[in-house]
Amino acid sequence: MFIVGILFIILTSSIVIYLNRSISIANTEIFLSAKKICNEMATSINQAASSNFGYRTTMNITDKLLGKNYTITVDANNREILFNWTSSSFICPISYQNVTNGTSSSFKIKSGKIYIQNNNGVVVIGNL
Repeated sequence: MFIVGILFIILTSSIVIYLNRSISIANTEIFLSAKKICNEMATSINQAASSNFGYRTTMNITDKLLGKNYTITVDANNREILFNWTSSSFICPISYQNVTNGTSSSFKIKSGKIYIQNNNGVVVIGNL
C-alpha cells in the first residue's frame, strides 16, 4: 500500500509538471505570434511613412490569436502599437507620429483585412 501511495504521488507530480510546461509553451507561442503580428504592423506603418504619397499595403488581422481574444491599439502620440491579450501584452514602437484611422490618432484595429497607406504624409489605417 505504501508503494502504491508513492507511485500515486509521483504520477500526480508528473502530471502537474507536464501541465505547467504545456501552459508555459502555449503562453510562449501566443507571445511569439503577437510579437510577429505587432512587428509586421509596425514595419508596414514605418514603410508607409517613409514612402511616397499613394503607397498602400494590406494585412489580415485574425479575430483570435491561437484561440485567444486580443486587441491591437495604435497610439500614434506615444509612437507605439499595444498588442494586448488575456494574460499579457506587448508593445511595438513606431517611428512616425502622424498615424490615424481617419478620426483619431489613438484607435483599436478591428479584425479582418486592413490597409495601411500614405495619404499626403499621413499614414491612414482602416478596414477594407
